[in-house]
Amino acid sequence: TRRCKLRGIARGPRTAVYRLLREPSFEIAPGQEQDVHALSARLHPGTQIFIANIAGKALDALSGTLEQLAPTGYELVPHIAARNLKSKQTFFDFTGLLSRLNVQTVFLVGGGASQPMGPYNDAEELLRDVG
Repeated sequence: TRRCKLRGIARGPRTAVYRLLREPSFEIAPGQEQDVHALSARLHPGTQIFIANIAGKALDALSGTLEQLAPTGYELVPHIAARNLKSKQTFFDFTGLLSRLNVQTVFLVGGGASQPMGPYNDAEELLRDVG
């Protein structure tokens, strides 16, 4: 009986690790699209690819990465860093692009920039402003 219990315990973590490795998500920075393409033979359609919004950078690089990866069939999850937004209109323009690319999920953060590029210090301010 002890032996079976120990085997069951040993299998539990192994099964959890297998499940995590079978369905991983990845995070890249703009400009690392080639890394995703290099892994494409090993990634399942629908794999989540998080795309960072680098501190102090405008959304142009992030937009380009999203446009390049949109046809791949992965679930793209861009970060939107509130401190990197120059204005509310910048946010709405970017969300328009996300809609056109059929992006369903974003990761909204304040961002790591020491000084905001526009009116938002954190994600809560952005959410309050855009409703």
